Amino acid sequence: MFEANYKPAGKAGYQERFDNWKTAIGLQAVDNLTPSEHLIQLAQEHIEGRKTIDEVEKLAEGYYQDADKRKSAETIRQAEADLVSARIAKFLETKTFTLTENSLKVVHKRLFAGFDDYSPGKYRTIDIVKSEWVLDGDTVQYGHWEMLEDEIALLIRQEQSFDYSRITKEGRVNHLVDFTSKLWVLHPFLEGNTRTVAILIVKYLRSLGFDIDNQPFEKDSWYFRNALVRANYRNAAIGIAAEDTHITRFFRYLLLNEKSEFKNRTVHIYWEKESSDPINDPINDPISSIAKLVLQEIVTNPHITYDELAAAVEKSRATVKRAIGELKEANLIVRVGSRKDGHWKTL
Repeated sequence: MFEANYKPAGKAGYQERFDNWKTAIGLQAVDNLTPSEHLIQLAQEHIEGRKTIDEVEKLAEGYYQDADKRKSAETIRQAEADLVSARIAKFLETKTFTLTENSLKVVHKRLFAGFDDYSPGKYRTIDIVKSEWVLDGDTVQYGHWEMLEDEIALLIRQEQSFDYSRITKEGRVNHLVDFTSKLWVLHPFLEGNTRTVAILIVKYLRSLGFDIDNQPFEKDSWYFRNALVRANYRNAAIGIAAEDTHITRFFRYLLLNEKSEFKNRTVHIYWEKESSDPINDPINDPISSIAKLVLQEIVTNPHITYDELAAAVEKSRATVKRAIGELKEANLIVRVGSRKDGHWKTL
């Protein structure tokens, strides 16, 4: 992402800014967004103290103010990746936070201001469904739009009265998993729900005095979202129960520093631990098992790089390139756009 040019100046300075930017940029992967090199450079300058966060935000916004630049959908997505990253870093840098019934609206409005399709800071007025890869194409049952205000208000009031000092560390993890899961599944906004909930949770945990490890949000934001999906899905007809094991592992890393390796494919409802073929894959047998794993990662994140694929499937870059060639030959994927800014498309 970006590298340090000199030694950290302490938790209150360099390191804190560095951690904030790791979270801000890492969370964009939730919506298959990758911040530009321009934004990365601005982030580096802020981390090193050469620019204030306000200067970074203003420069990032100015870069996309040209009306011509905002015409293409690709540029609008790039603007979202850059501006939301800068706004998250700025929001995390502020020291004040109070959990209220309007906190979600405040966070969403600050992150997505100017992106009118998201209706920043306003709860949706329609019901939604989302096809999920980890659910084999099914959807979670999100909150009914007419009940959002009441359900969020009740959940927040219950959380405000909860006393963390009276429970063990294990109990704190379990309670925060439950609170985050219930808040996320309401999905009150048209878009940007996972990023909004993630930032609210980070700010809330800091306000409670928790010294959290930001690394899971930097590298595993997709796993965070998939784990929340799995924790809120049940289908008695096919024998699938809600499973919060995955999101609990994420929070144990976040709060207790219990390091784990997060693999998205293990969250899939048909994952079998003892099987070399992780899910009931519809791909024909002539495709190698490595190619199947690569395809699963591409479906999860169409913007994934060769190096990220190699790390995800635990194989060399050369092996991944061969698997990509195999998938192309089978007409299962194509590359859209340039090598640097393009993405994979499954056929």
